[in-house]
Amino acid sequence: MQSLYAINLQILLLRAGGHASTLLYVAGFVVAMKFLPAPSPGLSPQQIAQVYIDNQGGIQIGATLMMMGFSFWIPWGVALACWIRNSEGKDPPVLTWLWLCSTVICTVIGVVIAFFWAVAAFRPGEIDVQITQTLNDIAWLIFLLPWAPFSLWAVALSLAILRDSSSEPVFPRWVAGLGFWAAFIFIPAMGPLFFKNGGFAWNGLLGMYLPVLVFWIWMEVSTGYRIKALKRERTCRLGNSFGEEVAA
Repeated sequence: MQSLYAINLQILLLRAGGHASTLLYVAGFVVAMKFLPAPSPGLSPQQIAQVYIDNQGGIQIGATLMMMGFSFWIPWGVALACWIRNSEGKDPPVLTWLWLCSTVICTVIGVVIAFFWAVAAFRPGEIDVQITQTLNDIAWLIFLLPWAPFSLWAVALSLAILRDSSSEPVFPRWVAGLGFWAAFIFIPAMGPLFFKNGGFAWNGLLGMYLPVLVFWIWMEVSTGYRIKALKRERTCRLGNSFGEEVAA
């Protein structure tokens, strides 16, 4: 059984990565940057530049919040990697490494996304509007096109859930199904490379809104069940400690 320190540390890391990152994303992307609804990729260079001119400070603040939030994926990934490693037992830690490598790649992608939005907002109106448009294009395309590492991330956890044969599983089987479904839903995020209008564009249902929504649902559900299991383990640990003190 883990120590209380290890249990509490994992709960803290999960809350930082699973809950705090979600809040920072919403605060940055929706509230500060006002990218909901997303600006259309069909806008002219002048119109795109005006978006950044009108909300320069908000986009800068929002990008900063998002970089902080995406960085919290590292502690979240580490906390869940501990469980995945235990679930693999004496077998080679294949799923653990797949999970950790995906965590690192996805975190880098997240930080780079926010970085390009921040650069686009650094001096809008002072540079050629086509440069601002290009920086904006890069940010949105990086936001959505690298769907494959995120799908691998979800699949790694789902496979670990399916192979968990303990008497009291941490995750119900349907969470594995949610992960596989999420991995599939992420695929249309490649659409913005080929479409500037319609459902597969970066302001479309399949190109952006549905994959992003499903990702955060998957992350929150996974976080919630792991924290619940850790709290259950903490209660048991406290009970055992109390029993040992009474016996002594």
